[in-house]
Amino acid sequence: MQELGQDSNKIWMLNKELYGWPPSGRIWFDKVSTWLHDYVFRTLGNSGTFMMLDRRDLPGDAGGIILLNQYSDDSLGSTDNSALWNLFMVDFKVVFNVLEKDPDYFLGCAIECDPITSVIKLDPGKYLREMVAKYDMTDIHSSHIPLPAGGRST
Repeated sequence: MQELGQDSNKIWMLNKELYGWPPSGRIWFDKVSTWLHDYVFRTLGNSGTFMMLDRRDLPGDAGGIILLNQYSDDSLGSTDNSALWNLFMVDFKVVFNVLEKDPDYFLGCAIECDPITSVIKLDPGKYLREMVAKYDMTDIHSSHIPLPAGGRST
């Protein structure tokens, strides 16, 4: 049996069971990044996580651009052509067993889009508020972190 990620003919999907294994996110990222570059995505700027597929050269209504931000097992995409996105997702799902859903969170921040102004906002506190409510922690007392020298938590 080969070690996880050592067989170049296999694509490994990141499962919840692997979240505690430190290299798992990196292996997933490397496999997806390699596939995206083979699909002719190119990285933008200094970030290896922000990529663009420029297919404006395709004839008629088939062309467009896909912007993709991939961070470990979390990805967020945007496009100016839904047909191009659908084609990309069909090809992507042939190789990777992923779930496509409307964006609600990215890297722990809630994504909120104003339907009138089309302004997109990221709310880093929404997840924390949901966890506080879910686990009935509304009456807890917080402490400053880090504690001052000689301080004690209450």
